[in-house]
Amino acid sequence: MEQLKKECLSEDTWKLIQERKKINAKLTKTTNIENKVALRKEYEQLKKQVKKAARKDKRNWMEDIAQRAEEAATTNNTRELYKISNLLINKKYNNGKLLYNKEGKLLMVTEEQVKR
Repeated sequence: MEQLKKECLSEDTWKLIQERKKINAKLTKTTNIENKVALRKEYEQLKKQVKKAARKDKRNWMEDIAQRAEEAATTNNTRELYKISNLLINKKYNNGKLLYNKEGKLLMVTEEQVKR
């Protein structure tokens, strides 16, 4: 199953994440105590690397977004500026379907919509 990838993380970070998942799978399958200790150390090192790389990637992504917003503001491109602000806010709008009653009349009151 392909995981939905965040756009702020780079390919190198995703490779580190996949490698960390493989080590974790090996760690859960192994029963030898010595191997578990070695795998646990390797897993902890990869975990630190993933966190560090993710923070760096997110910082670079935010700087890029800020630069794009500045360019849009200086060129009076309000559409791009609005898109960037919504991307940073991460607010999803619900543009739901309109509800009609059995006669085909549009239901405007929420109580009527709930009854429907």
